[in-house]
Amino acid sequence: RPGPGQQPGADGAVWRLLYCSGEHGLSMNRFSKHVVGYAGPTLVLVGHAGTHAGKGAGRLRWGAYTDEAWRAGAKASSIGSE
Repeated sequence: RPGPGQQPGADGAVWRLLYCSGEHGLSMNRFSKHVVGYAGPTLVLVGHAGTHAGKGAGRLRWGAYTDEAWRAGAKASSIGSE
């Protein structure tokens, strides 16, 4: 049975919200605090409402999936490397 911040998927798997900028604050530090140490898998969804790329008002969206654990690194450019 899903707990707080969790949603059941179509296959019965439980989805857990790790981070939401509206709830946790908008910064990489806050994001890291909530995801580092989580074993995964993880689906990251990012959206931005506003003007971008000269196309006027719109919504920029993208997503990423990883089945790797989240871990802290020395710098942002080290993501995905050992």
